[in-house]
Amino acid sequence: MQLERKLLIFSAAALAGLGLLMVYSSSITARPSFSDQKYLTRQLMFMAAGVVAAAVAARVQVDLWRKAAVPFFALVTALLVAVLIPGVGS
Repeated sequence: MQLERKLLIFSAAALAGLGLLMVYSSSITARPSFSDQKYLTRQLMFMAAGVVAAAVAARVQVDLWRKAAVPFFALVTALLVAVLIPGVGS
C-alpha cells in the first residue's frame, strides 16, 4: 500500500512539473522579461491552491463524501446545463 501511495504522489508531482514546464516554455519570448513570467506565477498560484484543496479533501471523512456525492452530482449537472442557456454561458 505504501509503494502505491508513493507512486501516485510521484506521478502527480511529475505531471504538475511537466505542466509548469509547458506553461513556462509556451509563454517565453525571445527577450525574456518579468512580464513573461506572469503565466508561470499564475499557474504556480493555482497549483498551490490545488494542493491545499487536495490536503483538505484528504482530511475529510469518507462517510461525508459518500453522503455528499449525490448533491454534488446534482449541483455539477445543473451548472453544466446552465452553461447551455443563452446569456448565462458565454
